[in-house]
Amino acid sequence: MVELRSQRVMVDYVNVGMQCGRSHSITNISTLKRIMMYKTKGAILRSKVRWHAQGEQNTKYFYGLEKRNFNNKTITRMKIGKNAFTSNQFEILTKEKNFYESLYKTKNVNPEKFNGSIFFNPENISTLTEENKTSCEGSITIDECLEAL
Repeated sequence: MVELRSQRVMVDYVNVGMQCGRSHSITNISTLKRIMMYKTKGAILRSKVRWHAQGEQNTKYFYGLEKRNFNNKTITRMKIGKNAFTSNQFEILTKEKNFYESLYKTKNVNPEKFNGSIFFNPENISTLTEENKTSCEGSITIDECLEAL
């Protein structure tokens, strides 16, 4: 602790000397390094305090932008009948869920339609031979790419 106080006094002594136009030579390099480290830590601390107190100016802009985009993506009112509207978020979510469930639900699928299709005919599907299996393993060569083109 005594060493820290002496460094602080030394730093103040050097600062006063520089402000008065006098130059003082410091013969010990380690003392100079300690003084510079002390001043650097002080500058970092002041910078952190300034940033904490004032905040970053761009942050307010980006928060506003994010809030606006969120509001644009949110459904706040939905028509649920001929002349009825709702603003209840739970009711809106239920209506959305029901809409998409009915949209993607399988309807009136007749398996007989697919019996004549060549895509679903098991006779058209063959298994690979051992030679074909081994040829599919590994990286594709340049010659194979050129042959495919």
